[in-house]
Amino acid sequence: MEDFVYFVDVIGIIAGTLVLSSFIPQLHKAYKTKRMSDVSIYLM
Repeated sequence: MEDFVYFVDVIGIIAGTLVLSSFIPQLHKAYKTKRMSDVSIYLM
């Protein structure tokens, strides 16, 4: 049972990392252009 809980924790950490990494291209573009309209409201 403890192995399953550990596995679920690892999957959660991986999922969170992937979701947060999806913001990087938009934030990079917004930083370069200095316009926050480049950040999609639907992704938030």
